[in-house]
Formats: sequence, C-alpha cells, structure tokens
Amino acid sequence: MDENEKSKILTVFKALLTHYGRQGWWPGESSLEIVVGAILVQRTRWEASARVIVRLKNNGLLDLRILANMQPLILEKYLKGVNYYRQKAQRIINLCRGILSKYGSLEKAFSCPVTELRSFLLSVNGIGPETADSIILYAANKLSLPVSEYTVRVLTRIGIKNKGGYDRWREFLMESLPRNIDVYKEFHALMVTHGRKICKRSPLCDLCPISSICESGKS
Repeated sequence: MDENEKSKILTVFKALLTHYGRQGWWPGESSLEIVVGAILVQRTRWEASARVIVRLKNNGLLDLRILANMQPLILEKYLKGVNYYRQKAQRIINLCRGILSKYGSLEKAFSCPVTELRSFLLSVNGIGPETADSIILYAANKLSLPVSEYTVRVLTRIGIKNKGGYDRWREFLMESLPRNIDVYKEFHALMVTHGRKICKRSPLCDLCPISSICESGKS
C-alpha cells in the first residue's frame, strides 16, 4: 500500500464531504426498494429510476414474490422511463427468483457473510460488480465498496495510478478508507456526485474543490 496514495484518498474524501455535504444515499423505505433501485439506476439517472420505483410502489409490486413471478413483458411496462428497461426487467426477475430459490427471503440472503452474498449476486445474470457491491453496502448494510466509473475517473486524474481493474480498485479503496459503513456509503456517493457535476469527461476544473491536489487540473 502506497501511503501517499492512501493519504490522498482521505484528503479527497474530506474535501468533497466539506464541499458537497453528506449525500445520504441510498433513499428507500425497504431493502427490496434499494435492491431494485440499484438495478434500475444502471446507466440511468437517479431521477428516472426514482419515478419508476414510485410507480412500482403505487401498483403494489415491490414485493419479492410478486416480482419473482412476474412475466418480463408485464414488468417491462412499469419500467419504461429508464434505459435498457427490457433487460432490467429480466434482471430484477432473475434476482428475485434466485433469492427465493437459494435463501427463501431477502433477510436470510442479507444475513450471509459478504463473500457468500457477493458471490451469489455476481452469479445472477445481469448483476455486475458495481451493482452487487451497491446492494451489499446500501441494502444489506455490509462492508463492500462499489467502484463507479466516476470514482476511477476522479482518482486517476488526481494522480492515483491505475489499478488495472474493478476488483483491484475496490481492494485498494477498502484498504485506504476506514472500515466504516457510513464512510463507504458517503465516499461512493461523493465520487458519483463529483464525477457528474464537476469532474466530467470535460472537467470544470475552475469549480473543483480538489483542484489544488489534482495533477490533471494543474496541467
């Protein structure tokens, strides 16, 4: 572990927390709502995902067994408004069926150790590492850190050497940050917020709260 890089991660986290404040992710009245939201938000703005969740709730569909037994064509109608809604309908159904088949309930699934739960989630067609780690962190409230494309973009620009893949980035960040659920939740949320608002593909460096330690910004 490069101590300079570790120190830089903590500096960035504190600076973004001061600039943006607590993000309070993930909004949801139930664990299942957060699970479904984690799938809906893939390549989609949160605002669109939130509207779909409200639609599902208003129609009494946010239930593990109901979703598991829905036909994809039916569920698709409720998911319109998010990108790739057809694929996401099948992913939600696959995950709900898998949970019922293997564990019987969401509560039992979330009582498993992180390694087992993560392995199960990754075995479900359409559930990638970032979605799996988001579900574990925000819905199961267990220590697993999602790594978004925004996170990699921001950290690469400030001079953290590329780790060469999702799992290596995740391992590096989990070793660099305090092992605390709230810290993990806020770090991930702040990276996404900063990547969307300022550290875009064409960055707004003049507005950046971490420009003084950013190698890309200085150049």
